[in-house]
Amino acid sequence: QVACSRGLVHSKNRDTRAPPDLQVAVMAKTTPLLEKGAPNTGPMEPPFPLKDLDDNKDKLLQGLTTEEAKRMVEIYGLNEVPEEKEPLWKMFLKQFTGPMQIMIECAALLCLSIQSWPDFIIIMVLLMTNGILGFFEEKSAQASVDALKAGLEKKMPVKRDGKFDTIPVQQVVPGDILFMRGGDIIPADCYYLSGDPC
Repeated sequence: QVACSRGLVHSKNRDTRAPPDLQVAVMAKTTPLLEKGAPNTGPMEPPFPLKDLDDNKDKLLQGLTTEEAKRMVEIYGLNEVPEEKEPLWKMFLKQFTGPMQIMIECAALLCLSIQSWPDFIIIMVLLMTNGILGFFEEKSAQASVDALKAGLEKKMPVKRDGKFDTIPVQQVVPGDILFMRGGDIIPADCYYLSGDPC
């Protein structure tokens, strides 16, 4: 068993794997550090004194109740890296900003300047058709990626209300007790409590 400290925010690219069978406890700050415009000043104070890892281990191993976990989510946020989605209007405008699109737009302006209306209309129709098709293709690709991410959701056994339940790692909060087996990817920064440390 281990005690969690920070969330994935501070270890996004790590592939740290757990040793055989241990329990850990979660301890510090996650999402609020990444709020837009907020300075990244480091993790908040843990929800329990570090000396409790030695002096009050039995109490820590009891884990959190559902109500305590909800309160921790309100304080620390979810254990995830916030992802900003590109607005649809920006995705649409991007279809007209590539080198080839700019050349076609210049040709359209040239036709407009010499008042060659048939050529101008044909060029604009082609430009808009290309842009609309590209927009829907990119939107469809983004939806496929989102569906793939949802299907690959990681879960972890977490002690809540005195028993271990498998929950998404995004819902892991400071103070949680995690049960990990050899080869598991550690979902947050944690403190070792019990188990095989090798």
